[in-house]
Parts: sequence; structure tokens; C-alpha cells
Amino acid sequence: MVSPRFLSCFPLPCSAKGAAFSSSLATGHSEPLLEDIVNRITRTSDRNSLSLVSKHLYTVKAAQRVAIRVGCGLHPATEALASLCFRFPNLQKVEIDYSGWTSSHGRQLDNQGLTLSSLRLNSAPAISSSGLLSVAVGCMSLSAFHLVDCMGVCSVEWLEYLGRDGSLEELVVKDCKGISQYDLLKWPSDIGFTQKGISTLIQSCPVRVFVVNGAYIFKDEGMKDLASVQFLEKLELLHCKRITDAGLSFIARAPRLINLTIRRCKNVTDDGMSELVRSQKLESLTIVGCRGISREGVLGAAKSVLYSAEIDNLDSLKGMKLSGLRQLYYPMDNLSEPLLAEIIKRIAKTSDRNSLSLVSKQLYTIDTEQRDAIHVGRGLHPATEALASLCSRFPNLWKVVIDYSGWISIHGKQLDNQGLLVLSSHCSSLTDLTLSFCSYIDDSGLGYLAYCKKLRSLRLNFAPAISSRGLLSVAVGCKSLCTFHLVDCMKIGSVEWLEYLGRAGSLEELVVKDCKGISQYDLLKFGPGFMKLQRFEYEINGNYWSSAARDPAYVAHYPYRYDICCDNMKELRLAHIVTEPEIGLRFLLGKCRALEKLWLEYVIGLTDNDAIALFQNCGSLTSVSLRLIPLFCDAIYFRTALTDDSLKALALYCPMLQILELTFTFCSEDYPSEIGFSQEGIVNLVQSCPIRVLMLNGANNFDDEGMKGLSSSRSLETLELVDCVFIGDVGMRSIARTPSLRNLTLRKCVCVTDNGVSELVHAQNLESLTIIGCHRISLKAVQGAARSVYYSAESEKHDSLKGMKMTRSYAAVAAMKSGRLSCGIRERR
Repeated sequence: MVSPRFLSCFPLPCSAKGAAFSSSLATGHSEPLLEDIVNRITRTSDRNSLSLVSKHLYTVKAAQRVAIRVGCGLHPATEALASLCFRFPNLQKVEIDYSGWTSSHGRQLDNQGLTLSSLRLNSAPAISSSGLLSVAVGCMSLSAFHLVDCMGVCSVEWLEYLGRDGSLEELVVKDCKGISQYDLLKWPSDIGFTQKGISTLIQSCPVRVFVVNGAYIFKDEGMKDLASVQFLEKLELLHCKRITDAGLSFIARAPRLINLTIRRCKNVTDDGMSELVRSQKLESLTIVGCRGISREGVLGAAKSVLYSAEIDNLDSLKGMKLSGLRQLYYPMDNLSEPLLAEIIKRIAKTSDRNSLSLVSKQLYTIDTEQRDAIHVGRGLHPATEALASLCSRFPNLWKVVIDYSGWISIHGKQLDNQGLLVLSSHCSSLTDLTLSFCSYIDDSGLGYLAYCKKLRSLRLNFAPAISSRGLLSVAVGCKSLCTFHLVDCMKIGSVEWLEYLGRAGSLEELVVKDCKGISQYDLLKFGPGFMKLQRFEYEINGNYWSSAARDPAYVAHYPYRYDICCDNMKELRLAHIVTEPEIGLRFLLGKCRALEKLWLEYVIGLTDNDAIALFQNCGSLTSVSLRLIPLFCDAIYFRTALTDDSLKALALYCPMLQILELTFTFCSEDYPSEIGFSQEGIVNLVQSCPIRVLMLNGANNFDDEGMKGLSSSRSLETLELVDCVFIGDVGMRSIARTPSLRNLTLRKCVCVTDNGVSELVHAQNLESLTIIGCHRISLKAVQGAARSVYYSAESEKHDSLKGMKMTRSYAAVAAMKSGRLSCGIRERR
């Protein structure tokens, strides 16, 4: 008998080999050994062949197989895949590859075929963003995701969701034209706070000690904000990799900072330390694990210095055991519903709320109930259906803004009358509606708003198809209307709607701008409506001085008064109107006794008597803006209509005045007398009232001596000088000594140079400095002049400087200088 251990030395027929191997298996090889044998075979065809040797091996292979690769040979596809999944219950990796497929191979695998941690999609043209979003929401364990040549994917809600979930460890995106590099920036930050939010908190509270650890969102701009904090005494920066030497240059100017610690901040170097050495403010400085800082660099930076080049252990730096980190995760769905509702309420940005609602079904439901406002426009497509969907999803909407500014035909069809029908039928709580640049909405659409019984605010901005008939239907149907804005609506002519609103007496705020069919005399028909009105604005732009509108109640040589009460008016703005020889809306100036804010901008016909009467009656005025142009006064003087008499009355009767703007337009630099106010009169007013904010625009009669007078004001906090050509470096030296001045703006002040700005740098009092269009001031000179500096060398256009929408044409100037426009009451020519 031959010993069994020598049987392998003799060649056997194939059948004998199989029989011998089967026999050896049957004699009792352990299952772990067989599993190890199967695991070591990597080639799929070899494993398939081995599984056919015996039932035992077939069973072991079925239990051990964790990966399959299928494609064109999978037929019928769904049933074959189901059979494989049933046979191999422990599959972890599945590759489905139909490269080279043709119709003769049979039908491909479809939607019926896919729980996974890794998903790779290569050339899947029928898959869109909504499919990826369903994967992102459903596959909670997804850690690897490849997207290659998938042309149907465009929007990136799925990417935002995966970013918030934070489970992905591997992401590959190739040749997907609908996904740009900027879309990938929408991957959310895993830090919920923003740099601005942190800075605002520190600036708002008396924080003395501030530790910021691992905040990669915190950069040099944040350090600049910290430099203005008045109470900060101790600052610790730990693992803040985006803070550089520039940030230290800012923090070195913090007024009370005496203790500074920097640990593991890799972008801070000896250059940053030199800023601390120069400031000589610190009592203690600690540097740990900052490789860019040498021992020599910290010498002399503080009275007490601790330096170590060793890098902290991350657990020590963060004050935690990282091995237990996963235990700190708590699903948001475990939070109570009232708490989640409060969280959502505090999120104001629409895109943030949209993103948050995708986190879970509970948040989606709560956002649906809590969302009370939407802002839509060009992205609404198809417009009516999309709006209906939004209204159905958010049943509690009360504020809707529809804005088509910037719209062109390629954006698709605008919302039309049917859209307002949807709004009125779906949004029963609608109280605030704004329509901007809605060219497809006419009177019929506006008529649907009559069904919105709770509507309190309506703003129409450039609605070219809407006429007086549509406004009348709103006035009659919307009984609760209290705010109404009408801007750039050219088709409106008759004013029955205005008379109706006046009789109803419900309006508290009325704004009419650039509606050529509505004159100031038409607005007098609002009549009794003025009694309840709290805010009123009327403005006409363009060649307003050439208006042919007449007051039908005017009788030459017979003074008259309008019997209208305005006792509740708190804010009044009249801009670009002519009130001579008729009085027109100028009558309001003698009627408003509760006025708090006043804007009179280029009102032709205004006199000292009007202003004095106004100021005598309005002791509660806190804000006044006067914009004036020179006209012929008393038939011989060419100057602005108001004089020092008006300023004296303002100082005498309005002791609560805090904000003052004086703008002079078309006044010649060569003739300072074209400004009716004197430099002394302006200074006396500022010294007499607690004025905190002052703006002088085009004050060609104001020079360095006037600046010296302003510097004695103890209330002045903000000063803006625009187009003041006679204010120079001496004036800057004076204003730098103003005790409470914190904010200074210079725009087109051509006589101020770097020498003047150096006075501001030396004073170190300013919190903010803005320089625009001052060509003798350099960018280098303004560095260090304030905690916050804005600089631009570009000159502004005249219209922007003066707050006008009219070109400075020869015709306009000629109209003023010829006497066709004048200060007082003159016969119309």
C-alpha cells in the first residue's frame, strides 16, 4: 500500500483529481480554513469555478463574496441582479458597467435595480439632481461618491445636503457640465457661526476675555473688527490657520489689549511680532507651536514673554478626547418641535432656510408652517405653476415680493394676471405685496387683489400696464390698505382711486414717485386722507421745472389756504416740484405739527417764510434734509431760496435736531454768495442743537475757518463733506480735535491732501474713514487713519453726488438764470 502522503507525487486524471479533492474536503477540513482559501482567490472566474467543486465550497463562497461586477451579460437584468443579491447576501461593492452595450445585448438594468457606502456613476445621462438628492437623503452611510460624465445634473441641492450631513470622505466630480467650481463652493461650512456674527457679538457686549479655537472662518478682517473693541483685555488665538501678520497689525492697535496668546497659528511670522514690538502695549505674550515665529522675534513684544516651539497635542488644544467625538452627535430630529420652530424663525436668509429644510422631514414640515414670506422673480419657471406650488407648500404666507428687475426674454415668460389670481386664491393671509418690473400684469390682474381682504401694504414699482382703473379696484376692494407705494407707473392718469382712498381714510403711508400722470395738484384730492397719514413722499424727476400742470383752485392775486389737516404726519419728503405761482403741496409745511423727519429736495418756490412757519410748528423735528439750487430772488439776487433766517428759526424752535443735510447744486465756486446760508449761520446751528450727523454737500462758502467752528461741537459724531472745494488740510487739523467725532467721509474734496489726512492718523480718534474721488489723497496716506478705512480714487457722477436724476444740462441752468424759475411767487410766463 502506498502511503497517502505520497499520492500527490503521481499524476492523476482530471476526474481523479476532482474526486480526490472532494474526498479530502469530505474528510473534514475546517470551515475557517476553507474561508481563508476562498478569500485568497481574487480572480472572479477562479472563484466561480471553485464554487462548483462542492456544495460546501458553494456555500462558503456565497457567504464570503462581498463584491460583484456585472454589465452586458446580466440578462434578464433585474431578475439576474435579484438572483445575485439573494445568492451573495453580504455584498458590499457592486459595479454595474454597460460600456460597449448595444441593443442586441438585451435590455439594460433600470430603476428597479439599488443600501450603500460607495456610489460611482459613470456616464449616466438620464440621472438628474433630484435623483442624487434622493440618494443623499436616503443613503445615510454614503462615504464615497463619484460623478463622471453625468450631463443631466445641474442644480446642487444634493451637494448641499451631503455637505451638511458630513459623512462623505471621498468626492470625485468629472466632466459634469452642469456643475461648476462655484457650485462646489456651496458645500456648507461645518462652523455654524460666521466671522461677521462673531465680530458683532464681541463689539456689542463688554467682552474682556475672548478665546477663539480652531475657527478657520476667522481671518484678518475679523482681527480688524476686534481692534475696535473697547473692552477687550485678553485674547487667545488657538489653531486659527487663516490669521496672518496683517491680522496682528490690526490687533496691535486694540485700545485695552494687554494679554495675548497665540498657539499653533501657522501663518503668523516674525513680521507680525514686529507690529506688537512697535505698539509696546502688551503686558504678557504667550507663543506656543507657531513655527513661523522665532525666539528672537518675540523679544521686546511684551513685559512678560513665554515662548515654546513645541506643537500642542490636538486633544489638549481642543480640551477633549477625540476618540469619543462621535458620541457628541445628536440628531436634530430629537429636538422638540417648538425649539426647532424657534430656530427656523431666527434664520432670515431665504437660501439658508431652504437648505435647512432639506436636513430632515421634520424640519421640512416646520419650515412649511413657519415660512411667512417669499421673494421670487426671474427664477420662477414656469411662472404661474411655480407660484401655485410655492403657495400650496407655504400656506401661511403674508408677505410676497415679485421682482423682475434685470429680466429679458430668454429668462422665460413673466408672471401675468393668472399669477395674481393664484396669489389671491391660495394666500388667504396675504397682507404685504410688492410688484417690481412686472410688465405682464395689467388692470385685470390687479382686480384679483380685491379678494385679498387682509392686504395692508401694496408697492408697485414700474408697472407699465396698470392704469387708474386697476388702482380703483384695489382701493374699493382692499379695505385694510394702509401702505401704498406707486413708483414709475406711467399709464396712470385720473385719480378717482386717490379720492376714494382719501375718503376711506385708512392710509398711513403714501409714496408717489415718477408718475407723470399724477401732479402735485392731483394729490390735493386726497383731502381728508391726509389726516391719518404718517408718512408722505412725492417726487418727480427729469425736467420737472417745465411741467405744465396747474392748480385748478388757484386765483391770481388772491391768497388762499387749503382746509386740510395733517396732524399725524411724522415723515414728509417733497422732491423736484415747482410750487409757484401756486402753492401746491407746499401747503403741507404749515400744517404738520408732529413732524419728526423732513426732506425738501429742490422744491422751487420755497421761501424763508415757509421754512420759518414750519419750524415754529414742528418742535419734534430730529432730522432735516435741505437740497437747494440758486434762483432769482426779489428779482435781483441769484441765490438759493433759504437764508440764515431759516437756520436761526431751526435752531430756536427745534431743540431736538440730531441729523442735518445741506446740499447745494449748480452754485458757482466763483460766487459763494449764490448760497443763501452763511458759514457763520451753519456753524451757529450746529453749535446750538445736539446734531450728531452733519452732511455738507457743495458748500462753496465753507472753508477751514468753518471747520474750526465745527470742531467745538460736543455732539457731532458723523461728518460727511461732499464737493466742498475750499476745505483743506488746515480744516482737517481742526476737525481731528472734535471730541466726539467717530466717522468721517470725504467725497470730491479736492483741496485735502495727504498732509491733512496725516492729522487724522495722528489723532487716532476715528472708527471709520471714507475717501472717494479726492485725487490729492493717496491710498498709502489713509492707512492707520481709522479702524475701518474705505478708499476709492474714482470720481462720482454729478447726479450721484447731488441726489438727482437729471443731467446738468445748459437748458436747466439757463432756466434758473433766466428767471423762469424763481424763489418767490411770480406770474407764470
